[in-house]
Amino acid sequence: MCFWRDTIFAAANSFRHKFWADGFPSRVWVSFGFAAHKFDRLTVFVFLWASVRFFHQVSFPEWAIHHDKWGYLLMAAVVLALVRPQSVWVLVLLLVASMLRTPHWMPFNPNHILFEFYVDGGILFSLMYGLGAAYWQKGDKENPVSREKIFEGFAPMARISIILLYFYAVFHKLNWDYFNPEISCGTFLMRGLLEHFHLTYFPYWGKLLAVWGTLAIELLIPVFFLFRPTRRWGILLGLVFHFVLSLHPHPGLYSFSALLVGFFYLFTPPGFNDALAAQAARWRGRFSKIPYQVAGVLVLAAILFLWLHQYRHGGFVQAAFVLWYVWWAFVFVVYWRFFVGHPPGERSFRDTFAPHPRVMWVFVLVVFVNGLSPYLGLKTQTSYSMFSNLRTEGGMTNHIFMPRNLLATRWQDDLVTIVRTDAPALRGFSDGKRMITYFEFRRAASETHHDFFVDYRRAGKQRHLEVRNGTSNDPGLTRPYPWPVRKIMRFRPVYADTCRCQH
Repeated sequence: MCFWRDTIFAAANSFRHKFWADGFPSRVWVSFGFAAHKFDRLTVFVFLWASVRFFHQVSFPEWAIHHDKWGYLLMAAVVLALVRPQSVWVLVLLLVASMLRTPHWMPFNPNHILFEFYVDGGILFSLMYGLGAAYWQKGDKENPVSREKIFEGFAPMARISIILLYFYAVFHKLNWDYFNPEISCGTFLMRGLLEHFHLTYFPYWGKLLAVWGTLAIELLIPVFFLFRPTRRWGILLGLVFHFVLSLHPHPGLYSFSALLVGFFYLFTPPGFNDALAAQAARWRGRFSKIPYQVAGVLVLAAILFLWLHQYRHGGFVQAAFVLWYVWWAFVFVVYWRFFVGHPPGERSFRDTFAPHPRVMWVFVLVVFVNGLSPYLGLKTQTSYSMFSNLRTEGGMTNHIFMPRNLLATRWQDDLVTIVRTDAPALRGFSDGKRMITYFEFRRAASETHHDFFVDYRRAGKQRHLEVRNGTSNDPGLTRPYPWPVRKIMRFRPVYADTCRCQH
């Protein structure tokens, strides 16, 4: 037995030295962080990115409620990335799992999840580009493709995308209904925050402050990020603003805040990470007797147990909020060290915002066009117009200066008023306060898999749809849209009078 065991081990070792240790796999192995423990900017980013995904998962637990296999896969990838963030292969797994989960969730995923999907695509492409560079690279193993180069490959694309997200958050709010303090989303969010803390006094000047203060802060943060001397102020302002925003009881808001807080790391100078590495080395020396992988697994297991326990008893939202506050406090302390003790850095504007290779601009363009969707006559949901009071439907727009329907499509203008129905998906619109697009009407009708009827008005005409024994009197209306169309397109309901606050 020992003879055969030694023979197998010797053959495996010979194969490893001849093929694995000297060829392309070795270069990739060394380059992407399996050879030694790393504490570089890529490692820190992976840890933050996995933390952000964790808060998405606990903020939107539908994957656990419906036993979604892609949600379980993503959660497993999140745990693995938190335990071993120095591995780029783990980052690849995290990105792939997330990009498989999001299309399954679409089109009912939140705005920031779709934005993250686009950025994930850019990061994954950058990693594959780096992998190809490692394959074609000639030379010795002493100078492999650096992890720093990989990080700087996708970081400019992500930085520009974040600035675009803030840009649209402000741009969509430049409408007359947002500036009306009685119905503005700024007032709506502030009122919900005050009520959460049992505060009822909300004067008119407070409403004005909520409207204009939100607009000013969301404008200042990306402007500060554009210039080296003010980036630290942008990070501090963003941390405080998104912490206050996350105090709102809506769970999606702290998920959104986690995404932005994680992205702030991209605007820190390279020297900031050197300080973090030195501090981590001191901590590692103090706790060297404790295997950090084991400790990390135990901590994650405890967190997941707490969340599942609270979830089963109806309190998972509160447990997730507590975890978010602890994580935010930790990140705030780390960023505070940058804010107080470190200069802005020497990276030029071009190095900060110049994607390489240039094909990475495609992902920036996708983010940009997605934000223009309401003005192009396309979708109005997941276009970064969350909580903005924007209306572009029904042949009108409330935006101050943007024209409506630049592509002259009819999707936004073809509105339906529900008069009477017994279909659960449409019953909430039968009060006459809100209309829906014909696109969403057909989606609801085609996805209702039992008999129902609807009396509705379209283009000023009264109409009737009825499905009995699985047979429709209007087969075209109950036929589903093609898969890509129904995944990408989604429209919010339209108020009959003014555009009140909607997500």
